[in-house]
Amino acid sequence: MKKFSLVLFIIVTSLSTSVVARDGAYISASYSMMHQDAIFTSTNDVENGYSVSAGYNFVMGSFFALGAEVEYKDLGSTTENVLSDHFKVSMSSVGINILPKVYLGDNFHLMAKLGFHKIDADLTTTHTTPSASTTTSDTASLLGLGLGYDFTEHFALQTTYEIHNISGYDTASTNVGLKYTF
Repeated sequence: MKKFSLVLFIIVTSLSTSVVARDGAYISASYSMMHQDAIFTSTNDVENGYSVSAGYNFVMGSFFALGAEVEYKDLGSTTENVLSDHFKVSMSSVGINILPKVYLGDNFHLMAKLGFHKIDADLTTTHTTPSASTTTSDTASLLGLGLGYDFTEHFALQTTYEIHNISGYDTASTNVGLKYTF
């Protein structure tokens, strides 16, 4: 029983650190390694993207914070070939995200990312001469999970895995970025 009490005490004290220093406005930027569905074939050439965001963290207890942010994300592009025709799809998104975070000790945190984004897609084809291009828009939900580490009260490193659920087409990204809290 003493060992169980000691283990329980260690867990509770590691989760009970103060996140007051993490309350406030922030900006962040990340590099995104894109994973896009192939539209026509199983092989495609994917270009990576990036994202920038601005938000605010609201502390809600001794180890929980809730972030709200506005994000712009370049979803990269994919190029595919069908016989002698080339199709290139380039996408970007603008949206809002909610980020619940649970701090594990002083510096590490786990987070989820839930968002709603407007997607803009440009399709260029060499099927016709000259090349034809069209633009379309759609909405998508964003789901993600991540891990972060606070180096100081101002600088943090975050990594996430995110999926944009676009009607009939999904993009996924593995992101690594830096966050600065004011």
